[in-house]
Amino acid sequence: MILGESWRKRRKLLTKHFHFSTLSNYVDMFNREINHLIEALQKNMDQCVDVAFYVRNMTFNIINDTLFGNISAITSKESREYLESMATVTEVSLLKALKPHLNVLWPFLKLKKVEDDALKKMDGYISKAIEESCGKHCQNEIDISNMLSLLRSAPLLFDSTAIRNEIDTFIFAGQDTTSTSLSFILMVLANYPKHQETLFKEISNVIGDRRTPTSVDFTSMEFLDRFIKECLRLYPPFIMSQRLLLKELITTTGYRLPAGTIVFVSIFDIQRNPNLYPDPEVFDPDRFLMENVVKRHPFTYIPFSAGPRNCIAQKYAILTIKTSICRILQNFQIEPVTMIDNIEFCIDAMLQVKNGIKVKFRKR
Repeated sequence: MILGESWRKRRKLLTKHFHFSTLSNYVDMFNREINHLIEALQKNMDQCVDVAFYVRNMTFNIINDTLFGNISAITSKESREYLESMATVTEVSLLKALKPHLNVLWPFLKLKKVEDDALKKMDGYISKAIEESCGKHCQNEIDISNMLSLLRSAPLLFDSTAIRNEIDTFIFAGQDTTSTSLSFILMVLANYPKHQETLFKEISNVIGDRRTPTSVDFTSMEFLDRFIKECLRLYPPFIMSQRLLLKELITTTGYRLPAGTIVFVSIFDIQRNPNLYPDPEVFDPDRFLMENVVKRHPFTYIPFSAGPRNCIAQKYAILTIKTSICRILQNFQIEPVTMIDNIEFCIDAMLQVKNGIKVKFRKR
């Protein structure tokens, strides 16, 4: 764990990468990758599709462009193998967390070889991407829109190991959170056609039926903002967060927690607490009208955690989601296959439902 001054310096440098002025330059890249998503969905119109498969590929490509710039040496097969390996490592990590006794036996289990093989493939992928990106970009002036270039600009803060750790963290956290959030949002759009139509009208009023959005356009899409926030309230990608207490804490109910305690915060339960959100299971974007927001403590809504160690890339994720929704609704009407009343959540590192999220895309 990075503590104190070292962490603050790293955080300050990385914050440049996620400043609004930098993020606004990404929208063209988002639109380019979303074009590939739309083409794939057009080939499967009027069919039942598992949205996670398509969304996961798109968000992974977006994150690759963000990290490494436009590189060509990575093949689609290698990208697919990386995603499969990442899913394997996530599943194995969850298994070890749920069954800690396995850690003692781990060196002797076949699953260790499965984990090692997956980690080796992931490491090979990242090494190849870094090598090509450095060959193309790192000899030029530092470009803060290229995350690898930014990290390499501060060798005292980020040695080669630290760079790899940051890249792994960004891919793991960014790819899963964005794709999970967007999958649930598409499910909500399909299940609430009135909200879908309201959103389409707002998008059409601001950018028309075909023009691609810019970051400035989103400042005029007030309902889109409220809609996404209500989706993330009900379906936060991370169901919990954790913090290490550096000093003793006494809760409002009198519990005494000593320094050194690891505290787990249930984001899912907080955002569905009826004392904070009346009728919490009801989907209502008006909860995020300003007159309603000011009545609640800001930490009652924490899909990206909160405080100094909140998700540094949350604006990046939201911008990706907003661009995706606009482009998808410009091209398709979305109809439900997975019904919200019938979903069953399952244990996973991220919020997941049994049998996946399925919808139908109809030509608009």
